[in-house]
Amino acid sequence: MSTRHYNVLVKIYELVYNGFPDFDQIFDEETFYISAFAITIVSIATCFVLSRFITLREADI
Repeated sequence: MSTRHYNVLVKIYELVYNGFPDFDQIFDEETFYISAFAITIVSIATCFVLSRFITLREADI
């Protein structure tokens, strides 16, 4: 890999990396637990709804 190509990749990486906030800038302990709880409930609800529409059947071998 050429040096110029590498430098461009490093610049792009730094631009993307600095564009997103750090984890602890987004979450404190309370908001982390609220988010984890919400993701869990949404996942369970999604699985429940999808289980009503998806039917598994035995494969024909």
